[in-house]
Amino acid sequence: MPVAAQRNLVPNAGFDSLAWCPDNLGQVALAEPWRIAQGTPDLFHECAVASDYRVPKPFFCQQLPARNGRAYAGITVYGTREFLEIDLEHPLKAGKPYYVRFFVAADADCQGSPKGTSDAVALMLKRSNDPTGTFATVLENSGTVIKNTVDWLKISGCYFDQLPDTVLMCGDAPVKLDATFLEASYMWSTGTTAAVLFATIFTPNADGVNDELEISVGCDYPFELQHFEIFDRWGNRVFQSSGWQANFWDGKWKGNFVLPGVYTWRLSFSTTGPEAGRIVTRHGHTTVLR
Repeated sequence: MPVAAQRNLVPNAGFDSLAWCPDNLGQVALAEPWRIAQGTPDLFHECAVASDYRVPKPFFCQQLPARNGRAYAGITVYGTREFLEIDLEHPLKAGKPYYVRFFVAADADCQGSPKGTSDAVALMLKRSNDPTGTFATVLENSGTVIKNTVDWLKISGCYFDQLPDTVLMCGDAPVKLDATFLEASYMWSTGTTAAVLFATIFTPNADGVNDELEISVGCDYPFELQHFEIFDRWGNRVFQSSGWQANFWDGKWKGNFVLPGVYTWRLSFSTTGPEAGRIVTRHGHTTVLR
């Protein structure tokens, strides 16, 4: 279960980089290179002069801060459906699995209840060289009603961009697949391998891009965090959490961003899936750039 590096293929993933600050509805395209695909997706940012579009309290009574950075987008998902879209930094490679993740929350009314709920929010892909092609759903929250207005709900999983056409997926003969995921190892048939995924480089500078060092175990392999620690090159512990506390580090120590350099992380977690109760310990390094 080696440690793997991660790279976000979605540019401006946190909607932080703007052409100018939002001052009206339907302005998600200000966060280039995001585009409007259908409807009027909205943009909310801390820089907005008009309070209706300013994080953390845009419109009515919603007070949810940005999960990471200074901004987020808003869409209607029931009745009038809205979509926003963006080109990935480079095409996906056929036969390789990709970890996909996004966060959503329900809008709030003045009593703290959701103004509306949905049980289906999805991420879809299509080929950039086929503009008339249809989108294929690769990740969807389905069946669980989204109604939490005070926390971000993570929706995540793995996506294979087509299996190689030389692999026969029927019959009873064993088939060996190249299931390498971000340099981590997997057991295709049993799902018992809990690969730890960590960024080898991250940039905690509050620009909304790669600002946190977060634990990921496989493709959302079920786990419970036991202990998570970060040390600097002199052995000083600059971060720790345990149990249900934060499973990510924002690059700060005693309220201030740490200096650039190499930091050692160490964690232990217990598995809650097919190998329930097993304690796994891992360690590695990450480089902080500023």
